[in-house]
Amino acid sequence: MKKNSLAFALVIMAIIMAACGGTTPSIVTSTTKPITLTPVNILPLPQNTLAEAAPLFNGGIWILSGTNNAKSISEYDVTSQSVVNKVPVSSNSQSLATVSGEYLALGTATTKFSGALYIYDGITGALTHTIPMPGSVSSISSSQELNIIYALVNVPNARSIVSIDLTTFKVQNSFPVASNAISISIGVDPKTMFVLQGDGTVDSISSSNGTISSQLKAGDTGTSLALSGNLLNLLVLKCALSICNIAVVNTSTDQVEAALPAPQGCVAIQFSPGGTFLYDVVSYLAASNLQVFDVHKYVS
Repeated sequence: MKKNSLAFALVIMAIIMAACGGTTPSIVTSTTKPITLTPVNILPLPQNTLAEAAPLFNGGIWILSGTNNAKSISEYDVTSQSVVNKVPVSSNSQSLATVSGEYLALGTATTKFSGALYIYDGITGALTHTIPMPGSVSSISSSQELNIIYALVNVPNARSIVSIDLTTFKVQNSFPVASNAISISIGVDPKTMFVLQGDGTVDSISSSNGTISSQLKAGDTGTSLALSGNLLNLLVLKCALSICNIAVVNTSTDQVEAALPAPQGCVAIQFSPGGTFLYDVVSYLAASNLQVFDVHKYVS
């Protein structure tokens, strides 16, 4: 009953949003050319790596890998360059995120009209909570300050943000966002969230109701978002015709300050615990690796 009510609410809110319309926020366009940058290290990863979560407090990185038949989440130790823990998960899994530095959130798509958010202990990999969702979960972010998990939920021709209370692990709110949204990230101020659209547009919205305050055109395409350790820069991964690069956006001014290169087949980006290095997950022709870039000169 709760799941049906939430799905109905999402549809109604999407209709209301579409009907209301409103003035179009100003758009800042990025024309910055990528600088030259080479990886300082390339580490092997399990084949068909699909996503990575931000490093935990202990430095471990959890990744999602596999095929449509079988998938798993694995903790990867950068120092030993090896998998130290592996947990089988649903073959419908498609998104992964670190929550408050101690939990993992795994998003799945059970059917076109339903999905789930699974919460795991970030140290042991043990499943702790299962939260039904009204659609597939394509991206996840969280606010440690507000104790909230945010899930980007996809239903046919619509996208919504669903917020989950971290103390009760129950759904507390939902609101519609752009219908081609593909990635989300909570901002410097937890009341602000960034939403990346497939056409490279980044919306800065209220994390409580989805109201758009500004827009940035980071490029012609969009793949995923990552926020720097000190929250001063938003990185936008873009790939088109096998060519990838990363726009570095100043979160205070909404301006693109630099463009970093990204490897062909890059599917996800995250910062190292100290923020000095950028971890690029590359999955190309079934082979996967983690490419480490020193970005301290270009990212605040």
